[in-house]
Amino acid sequence: MALEAWMPSPAEALGSRDRRVAYPPINKNDPRRCEWKTSQIAQASAQRDKLYDLRECNLAGTSAADNDVSGALMNKGDFSNVNFENAQLTKVVAAQANFEGANFKNSVADRMDLTKANLKNAIFKNAMLTTSSFEEANVEGADFTDAFLDSQSVRVLCTNPTMKGTNPVTGADTYLSAGCDIQDAGAIPLR
Repeated sequence: MALEAWMPSPAEALGSRDRRVAYPPINKNDPRRCEWKTSQIAQASAQRDKLYDLRECNLAGTSAADNDVSGALMNKGDFSNVNFENAQLTKVVAAQANFEGANFKNSVADRMDLTKANLKNAIFKNAMLTTSSFEEANVEGADFTDAFLDSQSVRVLCTNPTMKGTNPVTGADTYLSAGCDIQDAGAIPLR
């Protein structure tokens, strides 16, 4: 019996994407809640001394460059045109967040949940994006040049109907920058 015969698919290993997660209530009375704060604890495990809650925050046009925001909850927030260059975003949950025009160049954004996020015209040049979730995300005009993507992420991206256009800043073709032309040629197995 071949090893892959009993191995779960990546989606099965992660569990159903239809499951709901119960988050704590948003503390909208905290005047400092919607600010960039870097972690001094281990980035690799995305640990913090307390919940880093940026859900529904409007931080559009700000900079989180060189910050460690790993483990943050960023669901439904507006992070359009934010500079995340060289930032650590490991295990960030940002479902339905707006990252239009954001710069993730050289960032570590692995295991990030970007389900239904707006990534239009975002720049992921040389970013670490392994095992990040792009299901139903808008990636039109995004630049994935030299980004590190696992085969499952590439598969999801390349079948996304918004995987088209050209990034207005870098001039990169979205489809080609993610390596979708290579997948189409059969270089990435569909199993």
